[in-house]
Amino acid sequence: MSLYKNGVWTSIPSENSYLVNNFGDTHTTTDWTVSGSIINNILTLTGQSPQLTSKTFTVGPEDIIQIEFSLAFTVLSDNSGVFIGSKADTNTYRYTYNTTTKKWGDKQSNAESQWNTYWLSNYNSTTLKTVKSYIIGSNVNPDAVPAPEGSTQMIQLGENNTTTNIRTGYNANTGMTFEVYYFKITNLTHQGFSESEGNSKIGKSYVYANNFIEM
Repeated sequence: MSLYKNGVWTSIPSENSYLVNNFGDTHTTTDWTVSGSIINNILTLTGQSPQLTSKTFTVGPEDIIQIEFSLAFTVLSDNSGVFIGSKADTNTYRYTYNTTTKKWGDKQSNAESQWNTYWLSNYNSTTLKTVKSYIIGSNVNPDAVPAPEGSTQMIQLGENNTTTNIRTGYNANTGMTFEVYYFKITNLTHQGFSESEGNSKIGKSYVYANNFIEM
C-alpha cells in the first residue's frame, strides 16, 4: 500500500508477497507490457489494440487464483470492445456460472479455440465495470470455488499446465481509450481457503499482483 502525504507518494511495507509488480506501491508498469501510461495514478490505455499483458505467474494444480479488476472507457470503440483473460492456450477449460442455481456449470473444452479464455468479453462502455473471477489449477473441483462478480466465466488450466498470464484481446476497430483502476491476482489457497470450506472462508491475502492505484 502507499500513502499520499505532503505531495509525495510513500510506500508502506506490506506483509504480502507480490509476484507481479504492485502498481499501488510503485506507480510504474514494471512486470507489465502496456499500450499506454499511468496518468494521474491511473493506467490509461489507448489505440486499436491496447496491450495489457502481465508477466507469467504460476497456478499450481491445487490453486484457486482470484482475479479482480476494474475499468471504464473514456473514448468508446466504434466496433470491438476489450476482452480480458488469460494467455491463449488450448490446454485450458472454461466454466460458466449459473446465476439461478448458484453453481458452476459443466467443464467446456477450450481445444476448439485457444482464444476463448476471457472473464470479460467485448466490453465497451463508460460505465465502471468491476470483475471478480478465477483461474483454477487442474485438480480443483469447481464446486469449491466462490461465486464470481461482474463475470460468469472461470478458467481452469489443464493437466501439466501450471503457468499463465493476463492479457487483452480485440476485434477490428479504429481506436479506443480506457482506464484500468486496479488489477489484483490473489492465491486463495495460500491464504487459508480450502475446498472443504467452499465459499465460506476468505482469509489472509497472499497477492500475486495488487492494484494499480490504492483505492
